[in-house]
Amino acid sequence: MQENGVNGKRRSLWLYLRLRLTAALLRFPIHIVRALGLRSHLGLLPKSISIKPSYTTFITSSQEPSRRIKLNIYYPPESVLKDNHKLPVHISFHGSGFVVPCLGQDAEQCAWIANTVGCVVIDADYAKAPERPFPAAYDDAKDAALWAISEARTTGKWNPEKVTIGGYSAGANLALAVAVTLPQNSIKSVIAWYPPTDWVSRREKNEEVVPLPKHQPGVELGPKLRRFFDQCYALPELDITDVRISPENADPSRFPPVLCLVGDRDPLFADSLSLVEKLRKAGRDAETFIVENAGHGWDKFSKSPPYSELLVEAMHKIAKRLQDVHA
Repeated sequence: MQENGVNGKRRSLWLYLRLRLTAALLRFPIHIVRALGLRSHLGLLPKSISIKPSYTTFITSSQEPSRRIKLNIYYPPESVLKDNHKLPVHISFHGSGFVVPCLGQDAEQCAWIANTVGCVVIDADYAKAPERPFPAAYDDAKDAALWAISEARTTGKWNPEKVTIGGYSAGANLALAVAVTLPQNSIKSVIAWYPPTDWVSRREKNEEVVPLPKHQPGVELGPKLRRFFDQCYALPELDITDVRISPENADPSRFPPVLCLVGDRDPLFADSLSLVEKLRKAGRDAETFIVENAGHGWDKFSKSPPYSELLVEAMHKIAKRLQDVHA
């Protein structure tokens, strides 16, 4: 028996059911944390400042009209709103391995950007595999970006000429993919935290073990877990050179300015280096922010020095990048 995939591609029903079961086990702790209302505090903002979204809205999936995509919207302080100018927009996509429902885990960073940069931040959800493999997540991310641009043009409250995009891990892959596939200059800058950029090289390196020194921030993201995420998101017959899953394959001229933030003990470290090197050679604006002895998702584990200080430094580098675009 087989399960139908995207564009007629298939995988065995047995594999699909095994992936579904494993995904359910990975998702269970996330559901418990959400049910209990627990939230990790990184210390970027005083606890007196709310990191709850200003409001939440839903948009309809262009590829699956019966499904809605959740968007958490963060507004800057009232003092910025009173200036009566069109607000810049930053769209963010959470990390997930394309599997785990983690919308909201970047709430403090989203709120920090809204407060510090003085822009609207849209924390956008997207479809998860294995139930919805590629290109479902990409399609949702693109829908969110197009909605933000359309909303800016329609309401006049946001600036459609000052839209930036970013994300974490899988979300950074989506941010890059959307940036290079929307019409030129739709997106003014990309902030990519530890992105997978080239699925071909990822598969070649899936067996690599990158040990993380004890008591260092981040996770190891071992070979078994990387293979699982790959099987969930990319169906067997998928052309993994497609820029929607391997954005590094896009022509360098398609990229807006890019900032990659990554730990040097992250299995995805080479992806950031490769992308930035390619863009720089082509004369594009691209840079890395590298954290030594840090693993995947290092920012979420940086609650004490020196990594808490490095996180603040990283956030201010992001703010400078966004403010330069918004100027």
